[in-house]
Amino acid sequence: GGAAYQRPWHTLGSVDTEIFGESENPSSSRRQVINEYAELCDKQIDSQCELFGCERKHVLRKMVKPLLGLFYKEPGAQKWRTQITSSLDKDKPSCVSEVVEKGMACVPDQILDAGPG
Repeated sequence: GGAAYQRPWHTLGSVDTEIFGESENPSSSRRQVINEYAELCDKQIDSQCELFGCERKHVLRKMVKPLLGLFYKEPGAQKWRTQITSSLDKDKPSCVSEVVEKGMACVPDQILDAGPG
């Protein structure tokens, strides 16, 4: 349980092929996963705010939290977490895409674009 939370990419990045028998891994890189996740979240923000009766900033924080450990013990990880937290606290973002775009600028491209495993 803890490994999947602390090191999700290394623990779960190949689950589709290794456990579920898919012929190809649908996740080619963390950049792809982050962008697709952000797009999905952005489509759901308003309905989640309405469903839970929360302010947008609280829903954004809950949506972004699972991404914080995505670069655990890798170059840029601390800057990633710091930028995400700072963006949520100070920038008043309107969507998840805004937050993660700023965070990804803190992580080296070779880490963002590396495949799972």
